[in-house]
Amino acid sequence: HEALELRDNDKSKYHGKSVFKAIDNINLIIAPELSKANLEVTQQTDIDNFLLKLDGTPNKSKLGANAILGV
Repeated sequence: HEALELRDNDKSKYHGKSVFKAIDNINLIIAPELSKANLEVTQQTDIDNFLLKLDGTPNKSKLGANAILGV
């Protein structure tokens, strides 16, 4: 499955290419859940698997690949 980059598609902002929703996903979903998971930065494989499970879709469309891959 190809990873889906989450875009806002609001043509009035950056010609529809803005990523404010992906940023919100990082700040409001990913960061709080990752903090609760108590994973160390050295546990990258565990962090990756945690993020994949948190998204729950084969193409990372819920949180956005651009949000997940940056973490």
